[in-house]
Amino acid sequence: MKERWSGLLYYTKKERRAIVILILVILVARVSNHFLDMWSSPEEMIAVRFAPEMAARFTESSVDTQVHVPAFDINKVTIDELVAYGLRRGVASTWIKYREARGGYTDQSQLFRIFGIDTVWLRENRKKFMLENKVGLARTKRPEKARAEIPPGTKDTTEVVHSQVRATSALPPDHKTMDAPQVRQYQDDEGIGENVIPSSKNRSAVHEEMRQVDINRSNVYEWQMLKGIGPVLAGRIIRFRQKLGGFHSIDQVAETYGLPDSTFSAIQPLLVHSPIQDHILINEIGQDSLANHPYIKWKEASIIIHYRMQHGPYESASDLYRTRVFDSTFVERISPYLDFSIRTKKL
Repeated sequence: MKERWSGLLYYTKKERRAIVILILVILVARVSNHFLDMWSSPEEMIAVRFAPEMAARFTESSVDTQVHVPAFDINKVTIDELVAYGLRRGVASTWIKYREARGGYTDQSQLFRIFGIDTVWLRENRKKFMLENKVGLARTKRPEKARAEIPPGTKDTTEVVHSQVRATSALPPDHKTMDAPQVRQYQDDEGIGENVIPSSKNRSAVHEEMRQVDINRSNVYEWQMLKGIGPVLAGRIIRFRQKLGGFHSIDQVAETYGLPDSTFSAIQPLLVHSPIQDHILINEIGQDSLANHPYIKWKEASIIIHYRMQHGPYESASDLYRTRVFDSTFVERISPYLDFSIRTKKL
């Protein structure tokens, strides 16, 4: 009897290996499912767990087909009335918001653009839709812009533009307003907004009366007086200048993103240089602030700061060569922005 049971429980070497492999596969499958649940985002887990309920919800019709729908004006109907006619409240709310955004429906076909609406319901009740007033909501009119007064006896209005442009060019660089006719000015808190001259005739008149532009002091509007520079390029030049701390040479303007070489070559003779306004306190600045400079990467900033911490403050740009990392191209590029003075007094 004992030998019979021992024969039944005996497994060969191959069979034992197969059993071990099977057990390992089962364990790996269970553990992998656990880790997949941990790595899955909450949205994915919700989508998997509640897929049947969500599918059942979206397969339901957005309306109750048994509700009687009377004739109504699509520009005057309210949310509660639409709900009473069988639409879901969310769809009814979208109906009203879309109507307000358009300023009123002008055609019944516009209702098919409402997100989530049941097209079957629209086709069945299309004959009941009324349009007593095609534009149910009056559109808001923009206030008329005030125009500059033209002096009596002036025959050519471009004379007014020329005179006011000349007056504006004589104003300080931080002057942000201009009263020339047909000039729109949109300016943010930093003064880098869009200043647009919409009229091509006025733009050509401005170019004729244009003067030289200071690369470190001119505002957005003054940059747009250069031929080929619009509001987008002018804004990019100002932002690039602010990140640098100023242009130490006119050639740096050509590094502005999106500025064509042909445009820079055309405006280069009209550009004048002035001293840089913002410098980098190399012996006091932190790594994060230093890495924000367009010419200095994070790794380079880390090397500069760690060398300063280990060997003391920098005395000149030549001290950067002691790190044995930076070449002459890098040092010469950033040296005009470096200030080696120490302003913070240690107690």
